[in-house]
Amino acid sequence: MTATEGAPGDPSSGPSTRTQGLTGAWLGRVSVVCAIAVAVALAWRPIHSADLGYHLAYGDSFWRSGRLVDGDDFVYVDPDLARLDSMPGNRPPGAWIDSAGTYRFPNANYGSQIVLSLAYRLGGPLALSFLKATLVAVLLALVALWARRLGGDHTVAAAGVLLVTAAAYGRFTVRPELFGFVPLVGVAVLATSPHLSRRSVLWLTACHWAAMQLHSYWLLGYCLVGALCLEAWIDSRLGRRLEPGVASPEHRARVLTFALGAMTAVSFLNPWGWRLVALPVQTLAFLHANGIPPAPGATSYHPWGAISEFLPAFRASQPRLDQKAAWGVLVLGVLALVAAGRRARWVRMAILLWLGVVALSMQRNLAPAALLLVPLSLGLLCEARAATVADERRRRRGRARDALSWTLVAVAAVWAVSIVTGAFYDQEGRPDRFGSGLSTWFIPVEATRYVRDLPRDAAVFTTFNASSTVLYFSRDGATFRELPILTNTWAYPALTTMATNMRLTAGRPYNAGRPDFTPFLRFAVRHDIGIAVLDCAPQPSQLARFLLHHGWHWGFFDGKHVVLLRPGLLPPGGPWTRRSTLALLERVRTGESRPAFHLNRTAVSLHRLGQPELAEVVWRAAVEEDPDYGQAWSFLGRSLLGRGRRERSRALLLEARDCLRRASSAGFDDAATGRALRQVDEALRPPAPSS
Repeated sequence: MTATEGAPGDPSSGPSTRTQGLTGAWLGRVSVVCAIAVAVALAWRPIHSADLGYHLAYGDSFWRSGRLVDGDDFVYVDPDLARLDSMPGNRPPGAWIDSAGTYRFPNANYGSQIVLSLAYRLGGPLALSFLKATLVAVLLALVALWARRLGGDHTVAAAGVLLVTAAAYGRFTVRPELFGFVPLVGVAVLATSPHLSRRSVLWLTACHWAAMQLHSYWLLGYCLVGALCLEAWIDSRLGRRLEPGVASPEHRARVLTFALGAMTAVSFLNPWGWRLVALPVQTLAFLHANGIPPAPGATSYHPWGAISEFLPAFRASQPRLDQKAAWGVLVLGVLALVAAGRRARWVRMAILLWLGVVALSMQRNLAPAALLLVPLSLGLLCEARAATVADERRRRRGRARDALSWTLVAVAAVWAVSIVTGAFYDQEGRPDRFGSGLSTWFIPVEATRYVRDLPRDAAVFTTFNASSTVLYFSRDGATFRELPILTNTWAYPALTTMATNMRLTAGRPYNAGRPDFTPFLRFAVRHDIGIAVLDCAPQPSQLARFLLHHGWHWGFFDGKHVVLLRPGLLPPGGPWTRRSTLALLERVRTGESRPAFHLNRTAVSLHRLGQPELAEVVWRAAVEEDPDYGQAWSFLGRSLLGRGRRERSRALLLEARDCLRRASSAGFDDAATGRALRQVDEALRPPAPSS
């Protein structure tokens, strides 16, 4: 049985325009529009997908040659294919060796890649930004439509859109999964239509087929249709009647059965046939067999376990808004579970439990689970309320509904203003901003321009997360830099490529836990590596310090990425100097909408690269921009404390104490700040007189 809006004026079918009143209907629609506008504002931020380069490269290959990428065109594979299965967990799910002895894989994202490449060719980064915002607007409009179709009024739909936005906004980026979300929710909307017909079957089949060509999340929609079909057959056998104006359970069961058969048939209409159909199941089996996500406290795990989106859904660190909203989604699901149990909606209960498991499985699954879980939960709760609230009480609640609509409009307005001004991203601690184009913080645009002008006979090494964008954006026309891998986690052997990159970047354990990076030097000689593009995460930063100690030249730095050149390969324009850092500081001050935030991040990178004095210059600039920036005060104080101890400088220690106190007074009073204050006080305490 499916709860929907019934015939006009039927009080049992949920709030109608007549019951809600003109003001309520108008205000409810405004609240929905405002909620969707917030989602679009969140999507209107610079593109920061680490995988953007390989998706564009795959799409470009299609437009250039007419052939889909499903082999080793851009993926490094060990020439000795016999080693592919020498280690468990090495062969990625779905990959195979064809009859010609070529390594191949089903490219589940090929449709999205073709569209992304076309948009980039037509309008560059701005076109990608418009595409992303449009997809998000359509996606949240479908969520609102589905919430309405399941029995909620416009106010309920607006609340659902805001909750989904809060839980899923982290995935509003230019990636194939965003393309897959739209047909996924489209399938859900069509499958719960109150008037299923032959046309509904055609639309369901088309929507499912489109989802298959865009991303592997099509399996969620397929399973949802199967569950709704089972529910319809159970309702027909139990003789349950639906609201007036809704198709009978028998009719729904027949139509959904036919639709499920058509969806199954068209699933095989793809470039790889059964292999693409089996890929989601093979992926789930691969994740389970290799312990992904890794158990808390695990010291060794599969390389995929180091990818952040494969980590457990709820981290122990300070949660951001999406984490808090995800808890809200689960609580809403529990309430709906209780409501469904009271009305013996056993299939709906199973669907809610299944989506809860999906949400809890890993971080990347929170967004698609929320897209389905929130409207379904709201529909069940509205259905339960409609069955228990009398008509008179429902009419009295008109004012309360209007008040809730005004509240949602106000929340959306405040949230939108904080997004546009950057206050929201400051609070979340994200290096994002309101705007379009490419995020130079996540995508090393300037570093790749620098690499593009270097000698082309020197091979490039890059960290795993940067490999896709470094290769693509440092190209010259159609010629790509030769790199060991072009990031595509699903495509290349994990243990003979990804694990090698991670080992080289992390080094091997050495004296007192310090890493030893001499294997990287041997690797660089063997593969003629002349250029290293490293992000300034903790481990790559240690590799950078090691290379600088062994004669490599510091060629370029953009605040997060550093470009190093091997001995004998001199940087054009000379090596990076203090003057270069000051020039970068001024560019950040004048070119960023949130200069203090980016100055703080730049200083952290410099400190990790072993340049504490330069880092302190940038931290001072950050607190000049924002005197209440507690984190920058804390980092500056801790850096001064370290230098004061090493140099035995009382002046540095006194300044460190002042900075740490400023951090505390600004509200940044974490454990590290408190510990540093105690260490400063201890270092400044005069020695006890000897007896």
